[in-house]
Amino acid sequence: MNPMEFDEANHDKDWRMSLAMPRGSIDQIESRICQLSESSDMEQIIEGLNLTSVLLSRAKLVRQMLERIAIQWIGIHGPIEIGDIRYVVGHQKVVSCTDVVRCTHTVLEACGGDVKALCDYLSSEPYTYGSVRRLIGDEQFGQVFREDRRPKLIDGKVQLQLLRIDQRFVKQHGFED
Repeated sequence: MNPMEFDEANHDKDWRMSLAMPRGSIDQIESRICQLSESSDMEQIIEGLNLTSVLLSRAKLVRQMLERIAIQWIGIHGPIEIGDIRYVVGHQKVVSCTDVVRCTHTVLEACGGDVKALCDYLSSEPYTYGSVRRLIGDEQFGQVFREDRRPKLIDGKVQLQLLRIDQRFVKQHGFED
């Protein structure tokens, strides 16, 4: 059956049988997902979400295996170059501030005491908004922070997104719809 065709009579049976398969090709998984619709059972949607989560996890594991092999290969043969991209073996460079207060004073002094100029040197989101909200309260928080919903655009059209919310981390000021 073409993945885009929908067999209403056998949909439930086919879906449950396909879930029983211990492994499947990406094409088979895609076919199973393509059989879903807004009229599918919640169980089928949940199984699809779980299945694609497993697929993403497996893809990450496969990538890690390949990276281990590539590291060994590069160790023997040298860097891999694909156009402007160069793969080498090494350690990722990470730079972090070790003394935030001292750095702030140093940058502020170098800016001649101009706080606005200091702000130009801060990262895009220098504050942990949840902690700041608890510290200064909702009223002041609303004066210095803005909460936006950023729609996903595909071909210039706004698309709704599936949002995953872990209820263990939802607090008074957590996700609100």
